[in-house]
Amino acid sequence: MAPLLSVIIPFYNGERFVENIEKSFMAQKSKDFELICVDDGSKDETMKALESFKERHSDWIIKVIHKENGGVSSARNAGLAVASGKYISFVDSDDYVTPDYIDVLKDNLDKHFEVLVFQQKRIHEKDKRVTNSKYYGTEYYGNFGIMTEFANNPTKYGVYNMFINKEYYDKHNFKFREGFKYYEDYEFMYRVFCLAKDILFTEHEMYFYILHKGSAMQSFNVDRITCIKALEDLRPFFKENMPEFLGVFDTWCVSRIYWSIMWQACIAFSFSDAMKFGKMLDIKNKVRTLSDVADDKVKYSTVLMRFSMPLYILAVKILGRSRSAIKRRGNLEEFKRELNESISNSSGL
Repeated sequence: MAPLLSVIIPFYNGERFVENIEKSFMAQKSKDFELICVDDGSKDETMKALESFKERHSDWIIKVIHKENGGVSSARNAGLAVASGKYISFVDSDDYVTPDYIDVLKDNLDKHFEVLVFQQKRIHEKDKRVTNSKYYGTEYYGNFGIMTEFANNPTKYGVYNMFINKEYYDKHNFKFREGFKYYEDYEFMYRVFCLAKDILFTEHEMYFYILHKGSAMQSFNVDRITCIKALEDLRPFFKENMPEFLGVFDTWCVSRIYWSIMWQACIAFSFSDAMKFGKMLDIKNKVRTLSDVADDKVKYSTVLMRFSMPLYILAVKILGRSRSAIKRRGNLEEFKRELNESISNSSGL
């Protein structure tokens, strides 16, 4: 009999995080799940820790896959290939799910949905994981609405924010686009949302996204720029499947990512290098559509950027330090060398 839920969990040098996953799923009242743990070519003892985890819970369905390192998209695709549950979800190895994670899914089995979207809570490593006991229930949400919301705030949702109906997944054979270190999850989610006719939505927080000091999300590297192509390439997909979303896409999706990159660059670089970076990226042109959007933070900061780049950079350096964990990096010339090398080695990405 197929399990209710297949949980796909990529690991890369994540030996120390196996215990996190074990605790999260030991806390579930229902054990109607399979855990698909994908070791993406780890160089530590991750594989050994996963095999030990599997032995400790022989009454659970735990599948352990070892593969050559290919990145998180490749690891998730490997997990999808062996998933046998009625629904699919994704969990990162260093994060946690709430004790009612499986129960909320079970409570909504009387409703038809291709995707059930729930909320995450971003916390730092040392923060207490306080679960909100209030369950808000679910309601149907239109795909255009949730895609617009996602475009307005790309960090609001991640692939770990949803349960996907396996029949729906099989019908469209969704896969993660491989070869990208950033935005591959956004690209996947836009396609999943776009083709869904029935999306269930809840305000209930069911996932703790842990902000680790020194993580890839806190570094400012060339992949933040080269990987934008993953989103830019979605335009033909929307044109064919949801042409009414093209206006939102052209106004928000890629421009909003460039806006974030410039914000991060102001913190990562010196004042003078941030100025040069903005010119190199032609950032005023890239974000011009954001001057008329509804989000006040984005709108007014874009207006300030286009009016006076020095004032914008100064404002970000004052405000951004307390709101962003982006690390300082070397000078712009070093960054440009890395960017040119990445582009020349991209093999057509």
